[in-house]
Amino acid sequence: MRVSRQVVLWLEAVAWMGLIFSFSGDSFASSHTLAVLQYCNKLFHLSLTGETLLLLNVVIRKAAHFGNYFVLGLLVYRALAGSLFRFTLRFACWTMVAGLLYALSDEYHQSFTRFRTPSLYDSGLDFVGVVAAQLFILLTSRLFRSKAPLPGSSGDGPTTGGASTATRI
Repeated sequence: MRVSRQVVLWLEAVAWMGLIFSFSGDSFASSHTLAVLQYCNKLFHLSLTGETLLLLNVVIRKAAHFGNYFVLGLLVYRALAGSLFRFTLRFACWTMVAGLLYALSDEYHQSFTRFRTPSLYDSGLDFVGVVAAQLFILLTSRLFRSKAPLPGSSGDGPTTGGASTATRI
C-alpha cells in the first residue's frame, strides 16, 4: 500500500506535536533542565555562577519554546500547502490558528503535571515562533520565486496528494 505525500506531510506535523507534548511533561521541568546545566558546569569546569546558570536556563527554555513552534509552523504550513516555497495568506492564517490553539492546549496540559505550570506568556512565545515561520516562508518564497504551482488545481484548499505530487518540499 502506498501512502500519499499529503498523509506523510500531516504525519510529520502530528509527530512534531507529539514531541512538543512530551516536552511538556515533568521530565522537562525547569528544575530538571537546571540540574543538567549544573552538571555540565561541573563536568566541563566552566565555573559559571548560580545566577548565570539560572539565566542560561531561562534563555534556553524560552528559545526552545520559540524554536519548537517555529518548526511546527513550517510543518503545518507545508502539510496544508504542500510546499514551503509558495506563500499563500490563507494557509499562513490557518497555520497560525492551529499553532495558537496547540500552544494553548499545551499550556493547559502542563496544568495537570506535577512540576510544570501553565503560562500564557509561553503560549505567546510559542505563537511568535509560528508567526516567525510564516514570515520566513513569505520571505523565502519571494526570494526564490519558485514557478512550481501549488498542489491542486485551484489553490483554494489542502490537497489530497493528487497528480501534482512532484512539488518541491
